[in-house]
Amino acid sequence: MPFAMVSFLTPFGGCPVPRAGLMGVPCSHCPARLAQQASRTRWVSLARSPLRALGGCPLPSCPADLAQHAVGVPCPAGRRHCSLAAMGRLGGTELSPGKEAHLRGTRTPVPMEEAVPKGIAAVLVLSALTAAAEYPDPERFRGAIDAFLAADAQTPPPRGAIVATGSSSMRGWHGRIAEDLAPLTVIPRGFGGSNMNDVRHFLDELVLRHAPRAVLLYEGDNDTAAGATPAEILEHFDAITEGIREVLPETRIYILAVKPSISRWHLWESMSATNAMLADRADADARLAFIDIATPMLGADGEPRPEIFVADNLHMNGAGYDIWRDAVRPVLVGAEKAFEGGDR
Repeated sequence: MPFAMVSFLTPFGGCPVPRAGLMGVPCSHCPARLAQQASRTRWVSLARSPLRALGGCPLPSCPADLAQHAVGVPCPAGRRHCSLAAMGRLGGTELSPGKEAHLRGTRTPVPMEEAVPKGIAAVLVLSALTAAAEYPDPERFRGAIDAFLAADAQTPPPRGAIVATGSSSMRGWHGRIAEDLAPLTVIPRGFGGSNMNDVRHFLDELVLRHAPRAVLLYEGDNDTAAGATPAEILEHFDAITEGIREVLPETRIYILAVKPSISRWHLWESMSATNAMLADRADADARLAFIDIATPMLGADGEPRPEIFVADNLHMNGAGYDIWRDAVRPVLVGAEKAFEGGDR
């Protein structure tokens, strides 16, 4: 069945509405009601899993259509998901603006039988079974984690320090992070290629065993590249926060914004939505702080500054880490210096 991953049908839970015009954020203001959803009216939401397996693009500006993606033709725009508007074209049906808008995840109530061209409606139901992002097995990093544990055994890090963990951008900071954040005591624990779920899985080994007074975290970059929605990333972040709170209730968590990059610029709208959600979490919790390293990485044209990246246009050079230092240091040192060498 070539279109088994076309979209995500929400049969009972309401309509995920994009926040600030972006996708993947559940909205509590949708006019749908559970009783309505359980009856003949069905709401179609492509927000949570738009063409994840087919490699298309949820943005209407993407010129690719569903048929192209279904046969494996790469998206001409270089994006991961296909245009939602193409859904109407695939079934030979031109949707009205209201119906097309609802397919994008807006509030327009449209019965499924009206919004979805016949012939693919049944396929939409099947896609609900595969809506969540497929995170890889965290145990692929067992070797890297064991190396951290071996280093800990040889030279035990101090308790009550600051653990800095995350993906390759954090790993690339290892060589200078102690200097950039001096006089703070930092335990660098970045591991390249990781995602939010990997940190969640190895929370004991990476964080809890050190009983840190603070955690500096960078994840979400690889999650987004793998097709995770902002809501899915936030779910794993919340689990990390809860896991830390259960053992170390006073530990402060500093979450870095997902950074923009040239190679992943086509994902920036989703990354921006993730950043907005992380910032909201920090606004609601005095023990959380969101540090915006993303904005200063953009140039006057609003796009990533090419001079701060290495050849792969994803990872940063020294100029990029200068930006991180200048964004992180005032927040972290300002808040944590008073606790250095003393009580948390």
